Amino acid sequence: GEIRGGRFIQGLIGEQFALPDAIDQMRSLRRAKKEDEIVEVPAVDPANLVGVLVPGKKVPARAGAKIAFKNGAAAAD
Repeated sequence: GEIRGGRFIQGLIGEQFALPDAIDQMRSLRRAKKEDEIVEVPAVDPANLVGVLVPGKKVPARAGAKIAFKNGAAAAD
């Protein structure tokens, strides 16, 4: 009863698991006012799921390579 299963994030395939507090946080983000936010993540980061679970061209996990996310979605080059 500590972890909830389901499909919480659109575009990710397969069963997803989250703590109840995380689900509430995701829902509040969905309802929040949208502002353009760009976050860069190193391609060697384990969050590099672009082209694997997240739509888009696969980004090789090479030192120095980065992935830009705009409002949570992988941004085109």
